[in-house]
Amino acid sequence: MFGPSFRTYPPGILSAFVDFKPATWAGIAAGFSLAAFASEKPALGGGLLAAELALAAASRRLRAFLAALLAVLGPLAVSLFIIHGLLHPGSAGVSVGPLWVRPEGLAFAARTLVRLADLSGAVLLATLGIPPGRILRDLADRGVPPALVYGLVAAVRFVPETRARARRIIAAQQTRGLPLDGNPVRRFRALGALVRPLLLSALVEAEARAVTLELRGFWVRPRRPPAESAAERLIRWGTALGGALALGLGRLVFG
Repeated sequence: MFGPSFRTYPPGILSAFVDFKPATWAGIAAGFSLAAFASEKPALGGGLLAAELALAAASRRLRAFLAALLAVLGPLAVSLFIIHGLLHPGSAGVSVGPLWVRPEGLAFAARTLVRLADLSGAVLLATLGIPPGRILRDLADRGVPPALVYGLVAAVRFVPETRARARRIIAAQQTRGLPLDGNPVRRFRALGALVRPLLLSALVEAEARAVTLELRGFWVRPRRPPAESAAERLIRWGTALGGALALGLGRLVFG
């Protein structure tokens, strides 16, 4: 449950970004999410997305950030432009071959996509590349009930851990000669040989993890919050409050 921490980087701005606590990244994500609704102006959405890309690059997560963002928004972008470009209600169209394209619908799709990119990017900044164990420690140190912390992190890690465990079991069973290829009937018969060790290993690991957490005193709440720099607190709360302020001003100015 306690995953590895970030690697050690040379002193400087890169290490400062990498060493931000999960709560700070959550504050940054909240600020960007609020600011994304301040206005529908393309300049605002583009500026927020550029800032998110810069933060991802500074924290050395740019490649994974772009891959996840494209995986999420790629199919959605195609759907938005097709639906609104051809079927957007109440807008004039332009004939392009056999199709009747609506420029207003394309503009609406672009604005929607940029806002979704801003929101998705904010979530990725707060979650991508941060070990769940680090999130667990940060939440526990801030006084969140240990049972709730454990439940949240266990839910986050359930799918990747189960997939990794299943791959190991499949490889071990194939090494022993278990036929996993062929017709559906043969695969169904082999299912029991995969499910039983998967469940048993999950139960054994859960028990071992509970014992480890008990020995480390995880269920005892800390008496004082962890020390953190004033600069990091300023970044966390300043970004969140700045996003709320931008949202309020945007609604007042642009309606």
